[in-house]
Amino acid sequence: MSLSSRQSTSAARSVRFGTALFLALVAATAPCALAQSASGSDSAPSFEIGIGDVLAVFNRDAAAEQECLVRPDGRITLQLAGELVAAGRTPAELSAAIQEALAPFFTDPKVSVAVREIHSYRIYVLGEVNAQGSHESVVPLRLLQALSIAGGFNEFANKKVVILRQVGDEQRRIEFDTTPFFKGRAGAGMEDPWLLSGDVVIAK
Repeated sequence: MSLSSRQSTSAARSVRFGTALFLALVAATAPCALAQSASGSDSAPSFEIGIGDVLAVFNRDAAAEQECLVRPDGRITLQLAGELVAAGRTPAELSAAIQEALAPFFTDPKVSVAVREIHSYRIYVLGEVNAQGSHESVVPLRLLQALSIAGGFNEFANKKVVILRQVGDEQRRIEFDTTPFFKGRAGAGMEDPWLLSGDVVIAK
């Protein structure tokens, strides 16, 4: 076998090993995450409707259901109710807003909102990983899960990451060192953080 062939084989084995290691790590930490969530100390972020989500709005008074897409401006348009802001609200909050908009037309209107399709939860992983890119999910992701989806750290990584998070008009920078998870030194107070939609993870 030539030198280049041996190098290619070695690199492929390294990528496979890195991916397998991440998957094993996520599986190992899942029971702890579930236990923390059940105790209320580390619960997943609550779901908020976002741009691109598909909603089903049922008006019991009119016995009608309307399906709508959350537009890039975060709004939806409904019969009688008109335009309403949907992005950033929970389904229950949007239901209450629709009922208020329908009050002039119905006595004590009853409205329910169901999320048919979720397209708004998306995170981005860049830097020293094996597969950079954006990743869409229907469930919230933790940092190690996102890194696993991105193929794990590559051979040049120091296993430290920076999370860029948009909060209103401010972009926050969160630094996190994953090394203790790999060396078995992650104590009870150290949690694998949840990622919010729009987070940019930069692996170093």
